[in-house]
Amino acid sequence: MRSKINIIEKFQIVFYIFPITMLFPSGFITSYLTIFTLFSFYYLYQLNHKIRLFLVDYLLLIFFFISFISTLINFKSDYVILLKSLSDFRFALLFIIIRNLFIYKIVKFRMLFLITAICTIFLSFDIFFQHIFGHDLFGYKPSEGRYNGTFNNEAIAGSYIQKFFVISIIGVLFANFTNKKILLFLFINFIGLGILFSLDRMPYIIFFFILLLSIILVKNYRFTFILSSIISLILFTIIFQNNEKVNYRYKTIQNEINIIKAINIVTMKNNFGLSKNSSAEELKHYEESVVNKSFFKGDYSKIAFSAYEIAKKNILFGSGIKSFHNKCKKLSETNKKLLCSTHPHNMHLEILINTGVFGFFVFAFFIYKILVENLKIIYIQNNVNQKNLLIFSLILIISELFPLRSYGSIFQTVNGSMFWYLISMASALSFVKLKSNN
Repeated sequence: MRSKINIIEKFQIVFYIFPITMLFPSGFITSYLTIFTLFSFYYLYQLNHKIRLFLVDYLLLIFFFISFISTLINFKSDYVILLKSLSDFRFALLFIIIRNLFIYKIVKFRMLFLITAICTIFLSFDIFFQHIFGHDLFGYKPSEGRYNGTFNNEAIAGSYIQKFFVISIIGVLFANFTNKKILLFLFINFIGLGILFSLDRMPYIIFFFILLLSIILVKNYRFTFILSSIISLILFTIIFQNNEKVNYRYKTIQNEINIIKAINIVTMKNNFGLSKNSSAEELKHYEESVVNKSFFKGDYSKIAFSAYEIAKKNILFGSGIKSFHNKCKKLSETNKKLLCSTHPHNMHLEILINTGVFGFFVFAFFIYKILVENLKIIYIQNNVNQKNLLIFSLILIISELFPLRSYGSIFQTVNGSMFWYLISMASALSFVKLKSNN
């Protein structure tokens, strides 16, 4: 009996440090994930727990299988990329392991999410420290005009805080504090400032998107989220007007927001007198005068356009992982409008390029099944805390899949580990059963 308790304790310790390991370099994260996965299977075996698989687990395995086959077709002789594609199955194993840990109640979500909240607070404080003293607590200086804290020269500090923001909220709400609304209010505004001062623009936009979803869906904390949103907007306005670096970063975002520009394009197209019968020369003149100078002004817009052009070339099965840069480089020789990067900076476009329509459909169905599982439980749930727990899991998924957000590659170590971990947690929360008096 004692040995069984020791095994569970080891499980818990290894699992609880996951948010902490994400603050370390990618090599450390890879080693941790490998050790965690292997030991998890071993400990589950020692506890006589059979690995339980559901439809979502099979869908995820199929998704990575499609990714591997597509990579194999397109990179037959590149064994490094093929090995990398094969190693991506570790994300599927991570998903399966986390769900089983919650199924068998081996880990306690309160402790995990409280540790996550502490990590986001620490990183936010580290960024404040870097702003004030020119270096963070470990001596790292800002890199390329960005404040990255413990991440040194990787500009993902704001992304880390935002990604773990939702489950940090759960950690705050289920912690043993008397006045949780005041604590939640202070936490939200502190974290918001941490993301803002990291100078990561999209995570800050998603931060407000999360608050909006929380206002709509979380009834018993609605006023707290409304007040937090108002104060965060006021703080942003004051800092934007008085901080040169924040001002510069958020002024330039207008180059990437093209909704108004898209409307103007349609209007100007009519003003140009263009129609279906317009000549190729007239269309070319319109394109050069309006589209290239307006709609594709921002870099992310140009990269998205490049991704669209690449996706069309292998629309059914995709081009395999790490194909965006190579394909874009070749296409840009004949299409000068393309802007190339290491990846498309958009999760949905990346999936479409890597796995084609088939892989995209499997991924979409995978997410759909998770959402439906949680929505069914929310619908029949009378326990307010249980309902809130699952509502935040939905908010987590929706915020991560926001279609217009820029995103690091979900097939790479750091961003991939965070993304698949968060999706795993959102899915695993459906197995948590809270007592009615909680």
